[in-house]
Amino acid sequence: MSGFSEKARTYFRDRAIYPAAVERAGVREESGAIVFPCVAADGSSFDRRRSLNGGPAKVLQPAGQPLTPWWPAGRPDAEEIVLCCEGESDALAALSALPHGPDVAGLAALPVVAIPGTGFSVAKLVEELSAIGARQALLAFDADDAGRKATAKLVEALVEAGIQPAPVELDDGHDLAATLAQLATPSERGDWLASLLVDAGCAAAPLEEAVPSAPVEAPETAEVLDEVARLIEKFVVLPSEHEAVAVALWVAHTWAFDGAHATPYLLVTSPERRSGKTRLLEVLELLVRSPWRIASASEAAMFRKISEHKPTLLLDEIDAIFGSATERTEPLRAVLNAGNRPGGAVSRCVGEGANQQVAEFSVYCPKVLAGIDTGRVPDTIVDRAIRLAMKRKTGTEPTAALRHRHADREAQPVREGLGAWGAAHAPELLDADPEDVPAGLDDRAAEAWEPLLAIADLAGGAWPAQARAAAVALIGDDTDEPGHGARLLAKLRDIFADHEVLATTAILERVNEDEELPFGGWRHGDGLDPRGLSRLLKPYGVKPRSVRVDGAPSTSKGYRREQFEEAFARYLPPTLQSPAQAAQAAQPASSSEPDVPDVPDVPDVPDKSEWKGETVERLATEAEEAEADRLLTKFGEGS
Repeated sequence: MSGFSEKARTYFRDRAIYPAAVERAGVREESGAIVFPCVAADGSSFDRRRSLNGGPAKVLQPAGQPLTPWWPAGRPDAEEIVLCCEGESDALAALSALPHGPDVAGLAALPVVAIPGTGFSVAKLVEELSAIGARQALLAFDADDAGRKATAKLVEALVEAGIQPAPVELDDGHDLAATLAQLATPSERGDWLASLLVDAGCAAAPLEEAVPSAPVEAPETAEVLDEVARLIEKFVVLPSEHEAVAVALWVAHTWAFDGAHATPYLLVTSPERRSGKTRLLEVLELLVRSPWRIASASEAAMFRKISEHKPTLLLDEIDAIFGSATERTEPLRAVLNAGNRPGGAVSRCVGEGANQQVAEFSVYCPKVLAGIDTGRVPDTIVDRAIRLAMKRKTGTEPTAALRHRHADREAQPVREGLGAWGAAHAPELLDADPEDVPAGLDDRAAEAWEPLLAIADLAGGAWPAQARAAAVALIGDDTDEPGHGARLLAKLRDIFADHEVLATTAILERVNEDEELPFGGWRHGDGLDPRGLSRLLKPYGVKPRSVRVDGAPSTSKGYRREQFEEAFARYLPPTLQSPAQAAQAAQPASSSEPDVPDVPDVPDVPDKSEWKGETVERLATEAEEAEADRLLTKFGEGS
């Protein structure tokens, strides 16, 4: 959406407002405000502004200019049915949804008008509706006290003017834009608006003709996965076929996540901008169940939205969110940490003043997190995710242009098929227990991949082998930089190789002088101190003691090697030799060497990168053979 800041684009996106509606209404952005072009009663033009800088969205317009209704598509000369909203964003959201609904009483061309607030003169709106010959008026005002009072006043005035009012019941506290944004797709929003016309008696066609209710037959699992993968790869260049398999399975999972014991996050990162992350989110928004695509949200907004609506969260620009540890990021991290299993919840106080109670808010829902790879996404979130490392496409990797209206139309039958498929197979998937989970997956990775492997097994053919190959290929790199605690333990293991006991001062001297470690630069160059050393070792159950070092006249604070043996064994990779073995190997060989029995050859143990490559290659071959068998079965072996 050219010409608009990211804040403005987020404003539109959160309210399900599409660029076509913004352009049609002539809306623009100037000096941190959304500008709505208006026409006065005398036909003159003026601008109404609403600030984007938070706080109450005050109406700003030329001094002395009376408030007037706003017609985003222009005031019609004559019209029988009109949709009346409270606020310009509601009108734009309706204008965005109308073209996607069924052809009920001219729904696509339905005039929309917005009042600038509940303090607006009801008489002026009735006057304009009467001037165009309106016969019926749908009243979709905010579901709050002010909105209900304004609706009641307008109903009375419309009846007196001979215009039939049709108030719309919205969920408590919601406005029209929020109500439409809760629906998953443009077509669902259009259908909802069409149902309002029918329910109000505004539509000539009966409801069964206006909104067809014929059930969609659930497609085969492999068929729906193939369609999802095709649509994604049409618009997005993914790094390899493994990412395509993972994303297709994950999209299907969003429609059946009630049939899973966990939901894996998708962590979509890239080293630079313009690498396809946001484009992937845009395509996923067309395919997943109940998408909620945002670039920013408060912790309260996030847990309340998830708890109430169970959306599929598509969170962009996480590099900005986790760029620094602040009071805002820690609560968000808590929401994300708890949301990958059913029952995951956060506890918050609700109420006013002294009348507060603790309430549980569920935060379990499918999530995509996208952003520049700054290395600052918390490990607790990374461990719950399937990682997609996006790359900027080259000139030899063309994709189709994404035009939202056309792409949505193409994706609609795929969504409908996914919905029918999810409803049919969620109970079956809940009981699934995938076999042959790749041995190289740790516990968290295995838990993340199990619901996707269950879907792949249900699909059959090449999908089971392709899914397992993807799981192996997308395993995170174990060469990631270890934490400060692990690096300190590794240094201590080296230091204690030749000592049984050491004073704290001797340990700190060795640690701080090592230029490959960060500790020497801590505390403005003074290095790690005894308190800092104790604090880093406390999580491993190691505490300083009073020790006597050989030759020392008195005791001092220090550590014994035996204190670290368990931590070394649990948190560090094993060494080839223990310290005792190393000391024995360093002794000169005696002149009379005893006979040493022959030792059978021990096979080499491949490193992880070799294992991954071999496993992926084997599973890819199995997938090709399975696909060949499927095609031979389907078409015969030739004639």
